[in-house]
Amino acid sequence: MSNIEFKRIGITEYLDAALRKQNLPSDRQLCLRIGEPPATICGWRLGKSLPRKDATMIRLAELAGKDVEQALIDLGEWRAERANDAATASVYATMRKHLQQARQATAGAAMMMCVAVGFSAIPDSPVHASTNAVQPDMQGSSHINYTHKIYSK
Repeated sequence: MSNIEFKRIGITEYLDAALRKQNLPSDRQLCLRIGEPPATICGWRLGKSLPRKDATMIRLAELAGKDVEQALIDLGEWRAERANDAATASVYATMRKHLQQARQATAGAAMMMCVAVGFSAIPDSPVHASTNAVQPDMQGSSHINYTHKIYSK
């Protein structure tokens, strides 16, 4: 999911994504991969039921190439909505928000690390301890030789 945004999707989107990602022609083949009977997946598609086990939802998310933590939050939210349990649905919505914020913070930290490492790899950057000397080679042409200095106390 690009830019770490977790929009809420339904069970049919997970099923469709799994079919595409696994290059499967039908729900029948998908049910074999998930380990559920065809009638169960049909019930999910018709909105009559949801995965009963968290492990089943995790497997479906993996086959769909989706985030498993997000999939469990979706499943919990769907279950709470079916039970008309607004308080629990609200907790899952908060969990979704916290997961999104944590992923954004992690992505930001990773980006900063990449920038820092990138600058340290550039010769003559203030972070990089190197000297560049142009030295002639045996044929009389010049090339840049990067020599790294190691400073110790």
